[in-house]
Amino acid sequence: MADRNAPTVPNQAADVEPTVRSESSRHLTAAQLEGGPLTEGPGEPRYQELQVLGEGGMGEVRLCLDPRIGREVARKRMRPEAAQWPDGRQRFVREARVQGQLEHPAVVPVYEMGEEQGAPWFTMKRLRGQTLADVLVRLADGDQQTVQHYSRRRLLSAFSQVCLAVDFAHSRGVVHRDLKPANVMLGDFGEVHLLDWGLARVVGAADVPAGAPPVTQPSGGQTQMGEVMGTPGYMAPEQANGQVHRICAQTDVYSLGAVLFELLTLQPLHPGPAPDARLSSTLSGQVASAMQRAPEREVPLELDALVLRSCAFEPADRPTARALSEAVERYLDGDRDLARRRELSTQQVALASAAMQHTASRAEAMRAVTRALALVPDQPEALKLLGRLLTEVPDQLPPEARREMEQAQASARTSVAGVAAARALTWVAFIPIAASMGVRDWKMAGFTVAAIGLSLIVALVFRLRRLGLSNTASLGLLVVNSTALAAVGLLVSPLVLVPALAATNALFFATHLSARARPLAALAGVAAVLAPLGLEALGVLPSSLRFVGGRLELLPRMTELPHVPTLVLLLAGAVATVITPVLMVGRLRDSLEVAEKKLFLHAWHLKALGRE
Repeated sequence: MADRNAPTVPNQAADVEPTVRSESSRHLTAAQLEGGPLTEGPGEPRYQELQVLGEGGMGEVRLCLDPRIGREVARKRMRPEAAQWPDGRQRFVREARVQGQLEHPAVVPVYEMGEEQGAPWFTMKRLRGQTLADVLVRLADGDQQTVQHYSRRRLLSAFSQVCLAVDFAHSRGVVHRDLKPANVMLGDFGEVHLLDWGLARVVGAADVPAGAPPVTQPSGGQTQMGEVMGTPGYMAPEQANGQVHRICAQTDVYSLGAVLFELLTLQPLHPGPAPDARLSSTLSGQVASAMQRAPEREVPLELDALVLRSCAFEPADRPTARALSEAVERYLDGDRDLARRRELSTQQVALASAAMQHTASRAEAMRAVTRALALVPDQPEALKLLGRLLTEVPDQLPPEARREMEQAQASARTSVAGVAAARALTWVAFIPIAASMGVRDWKMAGFTVAAIGLSLIVALVFRLRRLGLSNTASLGLLVVNSTALAAVGLLVSPLVLVPALAATNALFFATHLSARARPLAALAGVAAVLAPLGLEALGVLPSSLRFVGGRLELLPRMTELPHVPTLVLLLAGAVATVITPVLMVGRLRDSLEVAEKKLFLHAWHLKALGRE
């Protein structure tokens, strides 16, 4: 975030203010009421210095005690070496006189003025509070105490008072030229003060030149002087261009608009790490919408439009400071002009219409339509657009919706792992039956048990992760299951039970794979049948069947084939191949019915909304 306390260009002799942090109120004491003598003795100072409140390149502000009245005041004094610069001295004196003659509650009153060791000074009211810049920084940081204490309404009320103070100055022919949050002081009891009149320009009076020799600051740096006077990021374009002849009351209004933008968004109107970047942004004439810059702040349309009018590139297109104050007060009072609301509503409908042309912008279109209806609830065009947004389905899925759909599909594929684990458990149940038939080849038996066990373990791991199964992971599980099915073919023959089981397995996976991966499910099912037959043809595996005299004989390989256990095995496998597809299709039908019910219910709600 850009520095809200960005230095004024140039820093003047009057570049410090009598500001301190808020402190608790103190009761008046008897000593303060008694005060001191009404005149000072020979050699006695007029004020008793207490502490330094602030220092700048060309002056300082000290907290002093006025013994005559018994009160604390702020005393601003030029440094003696800076006072040798005639233009700087003239600007300092002019600041005191301008500020002293602007008798307004929001302008810090000047009490007295004098000279000491060749350096001018003046005293003014000592302020207690915090600057608007400090408040905005803490609001942006989410400080809860500040959030509770400084509501938007309170800040807007303070801003309205600042606008009236600026309007008062304009009525006296004074242009401030350095309005920014750092120059607005908020007191603990509702006081609002506008600070730093060092750059003020008086209409009809010659301006004091800005250029000056550098003056060493206490920090050891140097204050840079230039022809452009003001604070980058808050200056109006004509001020940033150095067009002194064009500076007028509306120049201050631009700065007020920038302050209002920052108050609403907690961001500077012209961001940038360097003054040159902020000046370039100002001179470009581009002013961001507060609603678009900070949608989370829910900036009201009226105030957003007010910022845009106040920060118009041409001074003649900006309102007066009083009109700006009155517009803010109308918003606070809830007195919204109907014609203006209809105009703003029409603008939002146009934005919604443009956004509807792009699938990815439908959310922005819905927000714009909602804003239009909030302004004018019976806006016909907005109601039509709302109906279209609710009923018309876009041709393509937006990226966000596509990601959500893929996540839902991945979650659905996780259930595939659960069903695969259940099916693998049923295959495990056949192991005792096979063992009771009598093992002939322990290598084959070991391979079959390992393949079924691996299928069960992989399925359980995928199911227990609950993170959603990817398309690639589903294919991996398909390969493991198909390998287990091929191993089951070693029990009797690849042409007995295995084709039905492989078909069911391929169908099950095909319902959850993507369209491109779906043919692989069929290929895996076919491989579960043909791969063992191919190994038999190559002599790697012994033959599982033979034709003798027109009869087909099954040859025992992994186990013996006794009558009763073999019949039980075949019957159980046949029943499983019939029941499994029925259960699977029934489950898919149930899911489809739930989805159809939601669609019909949604359509009914839309029709009911149209009838109302």
